[in-house]
Amino acid sequence: MTEWWNAPGMLGQPEEILALHNTKQGERLFLVGNGASLLDDADLLEGLQGEDTWTCNGFMHWEERPFEPTYFALSEERHINRHGIPPYLGHPEFKAQRYAIHWYKIRKKPFQWISKAPEVTVMEAGMAGLDDELPPLPTPFCTQFYGIQLGAWMGYEEFYLLGNEFNKNGYAWDPTLQRNFEERNGVRVEKSSAIIKIMLERAGRKIIDSTPGGRLNEKGILPFRPL
Repeated sequence: MTEWWNAPGMLGQPEEILALHNTKQGERLFLVGNGASLLDDADLLEGLQGEDTWTCNGFMHWEERPFEPTYFALSEERHINRHGIPPYLGHPEFKAQRYAIHWYKIRKKPFQWISKAPEVTVMEAGMAGLDDELPPLPTPFCTQFYGIQLGAWMGYEEFYLLGNEFNKNGYAWDPTLQRNFEERNGVRVEKSSAIIKIMLERAGRKIIDSTPGGRLNEKGILPFRPL
């Protein structure tokens, strides 16, 4: 990583985020998307209760979710505006640690703000989280890959992706809805994910895409079945 994060306009990470460094060293993290493929394995997902899980954006709409997540994140202005921070404040039973990822400070409790880099992408700068310094997170065009960058900073060794489809085939909470998906973003996500995979593996960590037809391995597998 070059020192692009010292450029004017870059906001450093808050102390609360910096303090997470290596607090989860050697553990594993499941990053659960919102794709309809999750419905095919809903009974298996019950095994994620007690595991560390990262969820994002519309996940709270899944009222019959089979587990309660450890982390929940909103990223990008369109996600924050679409799903909205205020509605999530009215769900005290939702106990996940909540994050809002943006290039300007988000001051809405109980969300913890995470700084992202404006106009700097993983394709240009690589992923953050593997060094002893945490810059604003480069954009990976996918909230789950913000989770991997934060997870790497926290010391997680293994990352498993579930339900991260890049198509228009509905959501876990309503498979009849058409997903808001743009092909160009799918290409950007694919390029970013390839870079993240290479960097994680070079650092001695592991990432497996368990989504059916997963993009990070030849075919989707379900490493959580033994749970």
